[in-house]
Amino acid sequence: MSRGTFAGTQRLSVGAPIGISVFTIHTWVYLPVTQAANNRIWQLGNSIGLGFQLAGTKIQIVDEAIAWRGAGVIPASLNAWFSIGVTRNGGNYSLYHEGSLIESPTAAPQALSGAFVVGNSVDATHSLNGYVAGLTTWSVALSANEILSLKRGMSPLLIQPASLQGCWPLWGQAGVAVHEPDLTIRQRTLGQIGNPGIAGNPATPSPVPAYPL
Repeated sequence: MSRGTFAGTQRLSVGAPIGISVFTIHTWVYLPVTQAANNRIWQLGNSIGLGFQLAGTKIQIVDEAIAWRGAGVIPASLNAWFSIGVTRNGGNYSLYHEGSLIESPTAAPQALSGAFVVGNSVDATHSLNGYVAGLTTWSVALSANEILSLKRGMSPLLIQPASLQGCWPLWGQAGVAVHEPDLTIRQRTLGQIGNPGIAGNPATPSPVPAYPL
């Protein structure tokens, strides 16, 4: 099963699927190479983003002032899928790696602005340089047990379905740039920006074989 891959200026975007104060974003990430500083998994307008610092061994929230919040040290594992989750319930963020809480960095007050961009920063200067699969957003902060269930293979479509705001498998198409469908009733399709060159990677297996994402 192929996955969305990002490098250079490649990115996908959709109108903001969540608010800034209460949300969950969960996804699977696969890194074929060591990440440079500031590589982004996703960014919500000019408000917040999630990315790597210190050669891919630190994952952090970045706020509107481009100030990095939290330590979030993770193993620098390459060529393997890992689960990443971020929740917020009106206060601090909670960062999860492989189903475990790794950091609760402080959150600065800020206003939501702009679209939701995947695989890069809004200005396309901080590409992930890797693969993303099963990106899902909720309008509630999932519990630690729910985040752990996602890491263990439960379908995100079965967790708090009434609060789902988007679920994108990021299938990709081998050698073809495409829009990525949303499996929820919201139908927020992730669209291309410029020439994203999204392509499948048949050699990269599905991160969770238990469900068809």
